[in-house]
Amino acid sequence: MNRKGLILLAMLAGSITCSHAQTQVMTLDEIFKLADTNAKSINIHSLMTEEAEQAVKIAKNDLLP
Repeated sequence: MNRKGLILLAMLAGSITCSHAQTQVMTLDEIFKLADTNAKSINIHSLMTEEAEQAVKIAKNDLLP
C-alpha cells in the first residue's frame, strides 16, 4: 500500500473511533474522496507535486533551442 493509502487509512480509523454516535454507510470510494477533500496535508502535497511537475516542464523547455 502506498503512503497516501496509509495516511487515508489512518484518517479513516481515527474518524471511525471518534464518531461512535453517528452511523453512516459509505462506500470505499466515498471514504477516499472524503479523506482527499478534507485532508489539508494531502491537498498541499498534491499542489507541491503539480508545482514540481511544472518546474520540470519549464526546465526541459529551457534545454530546447
